[in-house]
Amino acid sequence: MLPFKRSSQRRKIEELKPGEHFCFFFSSDAEHQAVVTPFLSQGLLAGEKVIYLADQYAPRVILGYLKNTLKIEPYLQQGQFQILEAASVYLEQGLFDPEAVIARLQQETEKALSEGFPALRIAAEMTWATKGRLGSERLAEYEARVNDFFAGRPCLAICQYDRRRFDPLVLMDILAAHPKVILGTEAMDNLYYLPPGEFLGPQAKAARLSHFLESLVELQQAEATLMRQSHELSQRLKELNCLLNIAELTERPGLTLDEALQSIVELIPPAWQYSDITAVRLRLGEREYATENFKKTPWILTNDLVVHGEKAGWFEVCYLEPRPEAADGPFLGEEKSLLSAIARLTGRLVERLRAEEELRQSEIKYRTLVEHIPAITYIAALDPGSTTTYISPQVQAILGFTPADYRADPDIWRKQLHPEDRDRVLAEVAKSHTSGEPFVSEYRMFTQDGRLVWFRDEAWIVKDADGKPMFLQGVMLDITDRRRAEEELREHKEQLEKIVEARTLELKRANIRLKQEIKERRLIEEALEKGAEKIKIFAYSVIHDLKNPAIGIYGMTNLLKKYYGEQLDERGQKYCDQIMQAAEQIAALLKKINAYIVTKEAPLNIKAVDLKEILRLLKDEFIEQLELRQIKWREPPVIPEIRADGLYILRALRNLVDNALKYGGEGLSEISLGYEADSNFHILSVKDNGVGLKLADPESIFRAFQRHDTAGGVEGSGLGLAIVKEIAERHHGRAWVESTPGKGATFYISIAK
Repeated sequence: MLPFKRSSQRRKIEELKPGEHFCFFFSSDAEHQAVVTPFLSQGLLAGEKVIYLADQYAPRVILGYLKNTLKIEPYLQQGQFQILEAASVYLEQGLFDPEAVIARLQQETEKALSEGFPALRIAAEMTWATKGRLGSERLAEYEARVNDFFAGRPCLAICQYDRRRFDPLVLMDILAAHPKVILGTEAMDNLYYLPPGEFLGPQAKAARLSHFLESLVELQQAEATLMRQSHELSQRLKELNCLLNIAELTERPGLTLDEALQSIVELIPPAWQYSDITAVRLRLGEREYATENFKKTPWILTNDLVVHGEKAGWFEVCYLEPRPEAADGPFLGEEKSLLSAIARLTGRLVERLRAEEELRQSEIKYRTLVEHIPAITYIAALDPGSTTTYISPQVQAILGFTPADYRADPDIWRKQLHPEDRDRVLAEVAKSHTSGEPFVSEYRMFTQDGRLVWFRDEAWIVKDADGKPMFLQGVMLDITDRRRAEEELREHKEQLEKIVEARTLELKRANIRLKQEIKERRLIEEALEKGAEKIKIFAYSVIHDLKNPAIGIYGMTNLLKKYYGEQLDERGQKYCDQIMQAAEQIAALLKKINAYIVTKEAPLNIKAVDLKEILRLLKDEFIEQLELRQIKWREPPVIPEIRADGLYILRALRNLVDNALKYGGEGLSEISLGYEADSNFHILSVKDNGVGLKLADPESIFRAFQRHDTAGGVEGSGLGLAIVKEIAERHHGRAWVESTPGKGATFYISIAK
């Protein structure tokens, strides 16, 4: 027996509503995904707050369920979707307390409503109860008590039980505690449900037995209903076969109206409940069609026959013997509907056959029309010479031959073809015969008096009802005047081509000059590339030559201050400090220039990069400044892996965070790192709530040695953002900034996927 009421309405998972409490038993990961995915997706799309209590399945598995259904990141960021550990809710104090869990459930529901959500939706894994934790033996008691909470409240829950992990006897208790159950991917009422008062009462076992016995009675009643419906279905099948046979009859080619109507009359009796005593008669106008056993009796069913919207006759179905009363005398309501459908089909058949007769008459008119149009129509055999078997009278006016000439010599068409065109045209005809494609050709023919006439000949193969080719039917149009016009046009075209040729010669000369200019430009570009390489080598040399003296100056000045500082007055000591500071600035600038050059030249090491690890390293690097200045550090809730050069990505983000700390001002209190993606790019961002930027040209800030107005007196090389831009572009992306003065700035870099 299945645990659902046969009278209950089965629903899809997407149709579940708040105020319901379901149990879901599954025994495979595929079953789990098939139910959990639509349950969570529907809640999010409906604007509900959704909480998933995970135990058996890791959060990444649940997120994986949803990735092909919707974009989950916005729901996580807005707090609409949360994944919590099941133990943190069910075992909050280290033990399972049903009253505490129900209270927590009420709190979460009220919290969701206060946050503006219309309802709370919960999907809970229950495998935590198999681990022997204190109080877990009260699980069935909890499932029974919590039903009172769900009644009428904006909360919906599915309790998930893995049949591979739970004892079947435990699951029987769990089943009895749930008013609703999910089987496969359908939700329904639970046949074995016991209300909390009975489930928790002293007579729980007796109550369960009563429910089981009631279920047996209900199943017996359902089986009786099923047998009755099976009989009715068999009857409907006979009716459908009747309609199908009549429908096939209406499509049979060459069928006369009398044959069709008599066949329909013979097809009706087998479809009736008492077919052996059924007789039928059809009246159409003055004609009558009937079964051999027809006679009119008191037990009769009639239906009008309507053709083109008007009554043209009627059907009569009689029982030759009395039978028990049904919907319409002894006839079933379905039989009355069937006769109505048969009458409609018959009416359409009469309309079609009469239309076919009208078509035959119109063909006669068509032949008359064809033989009077200003073109030659013909029928030819499917032989190598395309022997003419019919040709319209117009042939005499155009070629001088009569249809009688063609009947006397069926090969006349091939003989009159121009010798230069004959082989080509006959080959095209043969190809059409073989491929079945239409024949289209233009050629010349001699008239009876020796003139040449141009024709455009279009023909197609006519097939019989079985698809077998029968003959070639075509139309020959006299295009002599058109061909003359085309010849005149060709002559004009030749004259035009001569003019164009002269202009083309001038263009060729100009093209030669252009190629020479391109060659000269290429030589200049090669020289520039060599010059750029020399400049790069010179830059490395300058960095090396300046760095060592700067370090030396710093060291010597430091020694001077250390050992002879007492001999210097206040101004002398100040000069020493200024010299050391200048040396440090020179060294830092040289380091930045070197990093900028390396960023432009060094090859990328593209591989899988864990952005979560990158952000951890970044936070560790700046943690002292963040804590000292009490600046909040925020990261995105979902951080994926991407393919990039990890060191370069770390360097770019470090420069952006360093800029935020340097130039954010005293009011800086928060730095947020973000991630989003579109179909082509990963987009990383660093946002602060500092002083912001005043930028007439936002792109200028990314140029080397360019500093913005709000930098104030803060030291800097002007290379940090240029390096960020170079890293983004080397990853086939870009860097940009969005800022409002006084409200902070957000820097973005995109990385191609």
